[in-house]
Amino acid sequence: MGTAVIENIKSRRDFVSNYLHDLGLDIPDPMGGFYTWIPLPKLLDSKGLATEIIEETGVIVFPGIGFGENGEGHIRISLVQDIPVWKQR
Repeated sequence: MGTAVIENIKSRRDFVSNYLHDLGLDIPDPMGGFYTWIPLPKLLDSKGLATEIIEETGVIVFPGIGFGENGEGHIRISLVQDIPVWKQR
């Protein structure tokens, strides 16, 4: 990956991380890659929440359970979308 691509992904990561922190979600800062895992409150299931987010916002998130039993209690979001698109949601 070129430097410009890496910097672009980092800026998206920082934007999404700050946005989610502002919503009151206590998420770990992503350490690399182009996706992040968001831990959910204990009473929420990942599949139900992912479906609700997709239906209400059009933002595609992935239920953690789709990545195995240890993924339950999390949703995964990609950081490849441009920041202006995130701001619209």
